[in-house]
Amino acid sequence: MNKKYRIISLLIGVLIVISAFFYLLNKPVFFEYLSNISFLHLLLILSLWFFIYLLTGLKFKYIYLQYHNALHFSEWYGMTMVGSMTNYLLPQSGLAVRAGYFKFKKEIPINIFFQIQILDYIYFFLTSCIIGMAILFLINFDSDLKHTLFLFFLIVLLLCGLTFIKLENIKLKYKYICKIIDFIKSLQRFNNFNNARRIVILNITKVLLISILYLFSFSIAGVKIDYMMAAIIGIVINILIFFPITPGNMGIQELLVAFLSESTDLGYDNGLFAALIIRSTNLLFVFVNGIIFSKYFMIKKNI
Repeated sequence: MNKKYRIISLLIGVLIVISAFFYLLNKPVFFEYLSNISFLHLLLILSLWFFIYLLTGLKFKYIYLQYHNALHFSEWYGMTMVGSMTNYLLPQSGLAVRAGYFKFKKEIPINIFFQIQILDYIYFFLTSCIIGMAILFLINFDSDLKHTLFLFFLIVLLLCGLTFIKLENIKLKYKYICKIIDFIKSLQRFNNFNNARRIVILNITKVLLISILYLFSFSIAGVKIDYMMAAIIGIVINILIFFPITPGNMGIQELLVAFLSESTDLGYDNGLFAALIIRSTNLLFVFVNGIIFSKYFMIKKNI
């Protein structure tokens, strides 16, 4: 990753966190809501995070099976947690950590790892966009935002759908277009019906859990939110999280949730608080699991 980009990313993240800190100091209601979070609430949210990351690991495991033998739990789940933890240090650094592990431990070429990972993203984008577009047909809110979100889902859906078009007989003179076509062909070799069906089912389940996570977080913030609206917010945020601006998209994600909440009459502050609940519990879950599995891999290396 470019050094200049890393520095800018970190500076943006630090500025956003500092700004949020001073903003919250002037909002004592946030601290009142914090005192209402019980141990049961915390346990429920952490349980949702566990199943969300479990599904993330399982998706990688099933796509990986098209290339190599089965992975151990510590590899498909543990490395997911280690990668998620390092993403909080530098944007997408988790991918580099996981790619390095599978290269040296499983002898998987870096390009193959990234093809598997990109295919995982594409499956998630396709499933999320289809669900998001279906929900937009069923709910009523600000028309401009609704049309913008629908267009966003449609564009992402069409772009991802290109990877499923058969391109064997297409020959072009343009060098860069040929490279894109070759890349799409390389992704298609990991595709088969049974595998795609399993990944889609896992993605649908993941979207449902993410929606419940946002629904529950808003309810803790004292906001009554429709499940479908929670699903829309969760889907948008989890698509954009794959395009990080800051480490872990810290600050960016919270601002987006607050903006979407304000645009759907849920309230800017309510959306920000719900986003902070999601962020704080995610940090807790990711770093506890990330440290545990990092220690595990270090001990295993020394045995």
